[in-house]
Amino acid sequence: TVSKTSGWSGSSMGSPGATLSWQAPAAGNTAPASGLRIRPMWRVEREMIEEAIRACGGNVPRAAALLELSPSTVYRRLRDFEDSVSETLAQATG
Repeated sequence: TVSKTSGWSGSSMGSPGATLSWQAPAAGNTAPASGLRIRPMWRVEREMIEEAIRACGGNVPRAAALLELSPSTVYRRLRDFEDSVSETLAQATG
């Protein structure tokens, strides 16, 4: 018998009138049992963009192509990351 303490449950998603519900994990149990390191998506995205730029020797258009993004999207995301850091620092010191 498998005990299910969190996750999605409900009727088949393909059937009409399907219902789904989510049962959150117990308090303090936020890490998956498999030991995976879960991080916020914005952090993963930032790390991947920075890694691609490093791998391309600073060539943003080439890094964008590897990531299957437009260069303008990469530049915008980098600007947004910088804005977020600046805002966080301002709140911490002000």
